[in-house]
Amino acid sequence: PAPGSAPQVAAAMSNGAGAEETALVPSDAEAKPEWDPWGIPNFTSALEVALQPYAEVESEWNLEEMTHNVAKKISKVANKFWETDERIHVRGNATRGRALIEEFVETVMGPVSGACHEKPWFFKVDYAPALTACVHHCFRGSKALARTLLPLVEKIVQESVYRWSEEERLDKCIWDAVESSGVKESFRKKCRAHLGTAYDEAHMKSPWGTTTADTQELTLLQDFVKGWITIFVTRAWDILQHGILDVPETTRDQKVLFLTVLFQALTQAENACLPTDLTALVESPPPSPWPFIAAACESVFKEMDEYAEKAAAEKEAKEAEQAKLADIVIGEPAAKKLKGEGVGGGLDGMDAPAT
Repeated sequence: PAPGSAPQVAAAMSNGAGAEETALVPSDAEAKPEWDPWGIPNFTSALEVALQPYAEVESEWNLEEMTHNVAKKISKVANKFWETDERIHVRGNATRGRALIEEFVETVMGPVSGACHEKPWFFKVDYAPALTACVHHCFRGSKALARTLLPLVEKIVQESVYRWSEEERLDKCIWDAVESSGVKESFRKKCRAHLGTAYDEAHMKSPWGTTTADTQELTLLQDFVKGWITIFVTRAWDILQHGILDVPETTRDQKVLFLTVLFQALTQAENACLPTDLTALVESPPPSPWPFIAAACESVFKEMDEYAEKAAAEKEAKEAEQAKLADIVIGEPAAKKLKGEGVGGGLDGMDAPAT
């Protein structure tokens, strides 16, 4: 029977011991945690099992070195999180517990990504079992997970690892697209930053409901892509002007062509840099190349041209209205008087010499 079960408690009480004391005594049937060199039970063995299928594709380290180097990064951050994060000691609920586990996974995997993101196996490894061992070690019995069911921790970790890996994949996808689309090297870092910021803002600022497609799900995807393009253009105009060709200033058609090439690379089906919340809804991914991209890029510039023409017309009308109002307020006699006194330029726009 498990510790604290009815037979054990009854036996303990007959011996004068309390139930709380009995619960601390492990039974013979209870599996003891496996010893681990990093102080996290079952951690190293789970990580080694996850890395073993990719040992042959690693040219620099053997399996033991792979396990050691990755475990060192994970365990250092995990133990620091456990020792220093005050939220572990604050009673939480199911929502805060899930959020804390997700943040824990992201925090722990950051240093690993920095050291191994160029490894061919890095994004293929299933880190969830090893990270689940870390969560059990750091959080079990803590107030933070007071409303989190222990059997569900592994599922939460798996979902957290997936979301983290998607963020990492998106970053790499953006970098690859920038490099392949012909951006000058001196502008690539700025271009990547603008693409990332525009991607974030497009989630809320896209022109939702303004495009049409065969399905509602594909319409949402098109709306997001058009919003992403629009926000990027407004942020990265300097790159479009001077960062894509060796010319003093690019033409409108050259800008449209560059945007089409860039966003075709970002949305290609085999490695699309798109929100999974949207792509998961679409039954079949858009074709590569996607005709909508060229149409959207042209549409964005057409809308910008129309906006510029409208703004110029409004400015001209405003200036005309101001001139008419000035003539009514000042009047011709007053204007001539001011000119005679050496103030302003009168009606002919020329300043009279000061007296």
